[in-house]
Amino acid sequence: MSQPQISHQEKRAFFNGFGLIKDYGWEALFLIAIFVVFLLFNINTYLVYPIVAHDEVMFTDPAANLYFGNGFTSTAWEFQTKDEFWAGNAPLYSILLAAWMHLFGFSVLAARSLNYVLTIISAIAIWLAVIRLNLVTSSIRRVGLIGILLLSDAVFFSYRTGRYDSTTILVCAAALLAFSVTHPWLRCTLLACIAIFLPMAGLHLAAFSVIFCSLLLFYLRRSFVRECISLAIGAIMGVIFMLTLYFTNGALKGFIISTMGAHHSVTGKLGQAIVLKKTKHIAEYKDVLLVFFREYSFPILLALAIGIAIYQYRKGKLKFRSPLSFGLATSFCVPIGVFFLGKYPIYYVWMALIPLLICIFATFDEWKFNRKNGLHWLIVVALVLVCLMGLPRRLAAAASRGESIDYPAVEALVENNITKDDWVLSDYSAYYAAKKTGATVMLPNYTESSLFPSIPEKEKITVMIINPNTLEKVLTRVGGKWDNTGKGIRSRMEDYTLQVYRRSTAP
Repeated sequence: MSQPQISHQEKRAFFNGFGLIKDYGWEALFLIAIFVVFLLFNINTYLVYPIVAHDEVMFTDPAANLYFGNGFTSTAWEFQTKDEFWAGNAPLYSILLAAWMHLFGFSVLAARSLNYVLTIISAIAIWLAVIRLNLVTSSIRRVGLIGILLLSDAVFFSYRTGRYDSTTILVCAAALLAFSVTHPWLRCTLLACIAIFLPMAGLHLAAFSVIFCSLLLFYLRRSFVRECISLAIGAIMGVIFMLTLYFTNGALKGFIISTMGAHHSVTGKLGQAIVLKKTKHIAEYKDVLLVFFREYSFPILLALAIGIAIYQYRKGKLKFRSPLSFGLATSFCVPIGVFFLGKYPIYYVWMALIPLLICIFATFDEWKFNRKNGLHWLIVVALVLVCLMGLPRRLAAAASRGESIDYPAVEALVENNITKDDWVLSDYSAYYAAKKTGATVMLPNYTESSLFPSIPEKEKITVMIINPNTLEKVLTRVGGKWDNTGKGIRSRMEDYTLQVYRRSTAP
């Protein structure tokens, strides 16, 4: 039986992305150079910013336990014990991180470098997508788009803080690239497959996807219906898979409590207000306008977009269905919508910033830069400020505060005072060092929710490496008598001021 023939157009649709590297040679080489510098710079400054903190440890610990052979569990989660299957809101990142650790081991750099690589892959996907969708036709502007994206405050915060946000950016960037595929059945199939990972990458992407796809339906109308249905089918399949995963591992209840029952979701806020009479999280809705000022790059971009829109309106060139219009609609609808459906912290700002940035550069594509035009120079200054407010500002501020830490000193403190047989209550800043010793490590937020009256098995804790200023608070949960060993680290940074305490053996 003869094999079915694939048309030349179908082959071109499938392989067109590979040909772009050849067709845009100098641009691709220039971007490769940017990515190499980006990777080397981040690897060499990974301890300058940020400090090892709560969120990083919370999503690293399940991966570390999986890597060390202790199962997909965590002692940095407030809703479950260390023996339960971890039921977090973003398991995809922790699973990828565990695989990454099998390649590069367990360390601060190994954990943080995954986000650097994921960000590079996301940037490549966005670059390919804007070419294939013909959004930005100028090579220089495409390079500028990627450069500003990497330096902007929200994106910089996402890939430097050790959270899962780079995974969410990657999934959305992959969906954008899939949307550029010309063949309908292949495009819809790819979108459905990618959408399966949306809920596993981060549950807040459900809110973002609904809002973003609704805007696309409004602007593209019937031409986006098939794609929207494909994304919905994939996302539903992803939710079913995620719920099945947690149900079969006995963690579904913990998952529901830690997501829909927590105060960072609208259901949790309403539930706590009705059942527990806690209304403080409902009261947060009065601060809705603050969603536009979570970081420093986005307000500048938004002001720039509004300024361009006003200029175009006065010139009679403003079009309702245009990239600029869509970017502005996204900039207002996404922050407000996601905020009311849950929360909108700084690490969600990329959801509005990246679409707006792409739409602004798509608008620039209609312009020719004029050195004598003051407005054009004003735009350049605004874009430079967007960059300066991100990576340069945060690293400069961290360096001026002395945030860079001699982490080998932390490791030496831990290694000299902890054995693999210890049960350790560790401050977040000492987490990586304590975990490497093989000891059982618990974090300050472990079982901190109202579900647990106290820390399970707290009597087994033999040593604490904590900030001495938090001793009184810690003892209210741990109890018992503790001796100050006199061993510790004094730092100008309070987060890295550590003291070792041992359980007292005196009667």
